[in-house]
Amino acid sequence: MKLTNEWFCTDKWDGSSAVLLPMEARGLYREMLTAAWRRGARLPKDPEKIQRAIRCTREEWDRCWAIVAPYWREDGDHLVNDTQIEVYEESK
Repeated sequence: MKLTNEWFCTDKWDGSSAVLLPMEARGLYREMLTAAWRRGARLPKDPEKIQRAIRCTREEWDRCWAIVAPYWREDGDHLVNDTQIEVYEESK
């Protein structure tokens, strides 16, 4: 089942430490969440594939990835965000 509309839980967002990220890093994080949603709540581990998916330059990635990385974990060949997985599964 493909979910074409992303559930964005404003209460979870406002209560998350991610809302305090610098603007550029926050933008990277949100773009990654949207791209992951479209791919079943997961992204490939390959940074270049992620950059293409979210239309991010290498320079933007290099400035922000270290700040955003703690919000993602490796799951096999993918990166996942545990909160997003929870919301995605509930949505299905």
